[in-house]
Amino acid sequence: QMRNKGRLVAMDVDHARLERGAPRRKKAGVDNVQTHVIEQGKDKWLKRRKRTFDRVLVDAPCSGVGAWRRNPDAGWLRRTR
Repeated sequence: QMRNKGRLVAMDVDHARLERGAPRRKKAGVDNVQTHVIEQGKDKWLKRRKRTFDRVLVDAPCSGVGAWRRNPDAGWLRRTR
């Protein structure tokens, strides 16, 4: 546990998404978060920090694989339009 020590960096391409995280951070009592909106193309801020993070957590878009547990045949049953 970090116990609000160190620094967390939350990054996204969408400023609104970063702002929606603020109430959750406040509720959790986390105040050591720096937010950064990633610029399209070459983001100089991000480039300067290359290889400086101790850990990286990625919240990637959902692949839908979790639905396969509920319906295992869904991966094989494709519908054509």
